[in-house]
Amino acid sequence: MAASTEITSVWKQNFLHQFEAFDSCLCHFQIISFDTEFPGFLRNTPRLVPENILYDNLKYNVDNLKIIQLGITLSDEIGNIGGTWEFNFSDFDEKTDAHNPSSISFLKDNGLNLNEIKENGIPIAEFSKKFIQVLRSHQGLQWVTFHGNYDLAYLFKLVTRMSMPNSASEFARISGEIFGAIYDVKYIAQHCHKFLDRGIGLEKMSKIFKIERHGGAHHAGSDCLLTSELFHKLITCFDLVVSEHEGYLFGMSCRFMRKLMGRPVIRYCQPMVVGRRPVIRYGQPIVVGRRPVVRYCQPIEVLPHPIYNFAPPAVHVPPVVSANHYYVYRK
Repeated sequence: MAASTEITSVWKQNFLHQFEAFDSCLCHFQIISFDTEFPGFLRNTPRLVPENILYDNLKYNVDNLKIIQLGITLSDEIGNIGGTWEFNFSDFDEKTDAHNPSSISFLKDNGLNLNEIKENGIPIAEFSKKFIQVLRSHQGLQWVTFHGNYDLAYLFKLVTRMSMPNSASEFARISGEIFGAIYDVKYIAQHCHKFLDRGIGLEKMSKIFKIERHGGAHHAGSDCLLTSELFHKLITCFDLVVSEHEGYLFGMSCRFMRKLMGRPVIRYCQPMVVGRRPVIRYGQPIVVGRRPVVRYCQPIEVLPHPIYNFAPPAVHVPPVVSANHYYVYRK
């Protein structure tokens, strides 16, 4: 397992260049470990409260606060690290925006320069637009977090630019459709006999495995890199079947499930007359002639995604000719 420990800070000046590098890296490293930094909690949630209260507080906090940093580490199935990016966002203003003062002091004490982030950070709207474009062009992505209820919620807000759904089950359903496979390292750790203590955190767990931290604690880039290394360490050390833990977040009972693909859709085609532009008549069966027939087929149907509000990228899918000369496409 090879690890790249460099953390790239991304600002408005190098945003486009680094996003191209991120997009290119994502072609080969499709496991996305992520972490966020945000200005605390307006409502604090005690331990062992009912889940509906936990989610109501999460929704209130995320809807009324602005993200400060997003850290992303890309890795492959065997734990090779492709790169780590720490995106800084300019939208949060300590003077005018809602925040928890003690949380802001905590972030400053750990080295976050909020004035620099505001002055040189990336506008959230600009980031969201580019981020969505990148997600459109990649399939089979896997998302990894550590105790990631709030991390996923802020990521959801970045991608959809919407308020949080009204219920935890709706949040789980929509997030599953958007992101696909989601894993929470703290949830997975519960199923490893060493980590039955539910209160164990990222820092303590990484020290048990002797994983060295790179960068400062409570910086999104450093935390997501540590999360990625710990995820692969748990899988290797405990020989886990990771798919058994897909879709579960620590502290939430709703499962975040991927949307299943639909059934194959049969399309009919008509022969194309050479030298003339083909005319497509939908629903018309193939006419089989004596000589080989060149067929011109209607395009695959593309529907807008209900959340991203755009159509998925057009992908050429070669037709499969069945014995009865129908063309079969998969939706």
